[in-house]
Amino acid sequence: MSRRTALLIVTTSTTGDTFAQLPSPEVDLAALSAALGDPKVGGFEVTQLVDKDLQTLREAIVRLYRAAGPQDVALLYYAGYALQDQFGEIYLTARDSQIDVLEATAVQAAFLRDQLDKSRSEQKVVLLDCPMIATFDGARQLLGSSSGILESIEGSHRGRFLICSTDQIGAALEGRQLSGEPSRNALSQLVQQGLTTGDADLNLDGQVTAEELYGYIYERSASREPASRAMPRRSSSPDLGEILVARNPVWRPVDLPAELSEALHSPLAWMRQGAVPELERLLAGQNKKLSLAARQALATLTTDQAPEIARSATAILQS
Repeated sequence: MSRRTALLIVTTSTTGDTFAQLPSPEVDLAALSAALGDPKVGGFEVTQLVDKDLQTLREAIVRLYRAAGPQDVALLYYAGYALQDQFGEIYLTARDSQIDVLEATAVQAAFLRDQLDKSRSEQKVVLLDCPMIATFDGARQLLGSSSGILESIEGSHRGRFLICSTDQIGAALEGRQLSGEPSRNALSQLVQQGLTTGDADLNLDGQVTAEELYGYIYERSASREPASRAMPRRSSSPDLGEILVARNPVWRPVDLPAELSEALHSPLAWMRQGAVPELERLLAGQNKKLSLAARQALATLTTDQAPEIARSATAILQS
């Protein structure tokens, strides 16, 4: 049986006074943890780390990915500050991070990339809920440009689905002078809302995949943020299958109309054949639940004992 583990990391403050002018992450960690840990929703074994030192974070990340088997789902959520230095390297801050020695005091993107590469899991989800801040002299010239945060952790590009609240450099910290406005898209709230309400189940099949979760996050971000604000981005392995992030807790299957259902279960081939055009109509309709029920019925008919019915159902699904 596959295992589902989630590591939630939040850094709200650091020991260095240089970070004092940066806004603290707005994260409802209790709600997010409850949604992911709910057996009826995410079903994850959840570990929370809030304002922990670098060594603790590194050890937890290693354990998350080292313990995950090929069929296990490993989810990492990070909220804090994402800093880019003059060499283009990106760092996620810990409680004891210091801006002048990020290499020694923060989680380097390269470290996270290596752990993703080494993990046996083929189903890894990473959620980065952090503003992008450039931290060196002349950083203001990069405001509004892409930081490349997703590219920095793609690595072998195997078995991973990555989402960041923004990859756009929204602020520059030069010495003690902050320019721009660190922006975020409230990723934790969007994830929690999408999972607990079931709204992230975009195709209404009762499950929320990583792709659907990103689609929900993107749509909600677009509807509530000004067009000029940075938008979330995603990256996934080319050969990645669907990763089940959660189940829709409010989903209920819908029944086909009674007469249509009777025709489908009729021993008479001509009655089952007559149901096919109506299933095709429902499949293309606006009611997503009826469309899904029609698709499931057509899938059953592809193995019908009457060859003409099986061919018709197969042709509709393939088209």
